[in-house]
Amino acid sequence: MQRKTLQKTIYYMLFVIYSLTMLWLLFGRQQYHREMMDMLVNLRPLKTIRAYLYVLQNREEAYLLRIAAFNLFGNVVLFIPYGIFLPYLFRRMRALWKVMLFGAVTIVCVELLQIATLRGSCDVDDLILNMMGILIGYIVFRIAHLRCPKNTGEPTN
Repeated sequence: MQRKTLQKTIYYMLFVIYSLTMLWLLFGRQQYHREMMDMLVNLRPLKTIRAYLYVLQNREEAYLLRIAAFNLFGNVVLFIPYGIFLPYLFRRMRALWKVMLFGAVTIVCVELLQIATLRGSCDVDDLILNMMGILIGYIVFRIAHLRCPKNTGEPTN
């Protein structure tokens, strides 16, 4: 097997592992009760982000700090690999607008599935933070790709 083919296979395997891990993180939660539905939907942009930033700025209880930090930074960091894998593995996804559009559609579907299955909340702020992660990942991909020869797409040594 050629080095390029082996490397691509490894990246596909990593993408599958990443995707399965994300599915578990997004849907592996305890199911909520239908009565909590009002608390599980936020369609007002920046409402949740502002609340978490308030907690971080005012140094509330330690457990609230962990929740706020995990939600703000976790929602960004967890989607950085998505912004890297998509354009690397799929040549047709090399344009920023394609990665962002595909990412947005994927995240909206996940958010709707979470609320439909009562396995998470449907929050527009999750979409905002996840898209930031995808954008950061895409920028990392682009910077790494600039170091690559145009014809192979593989990094130079």
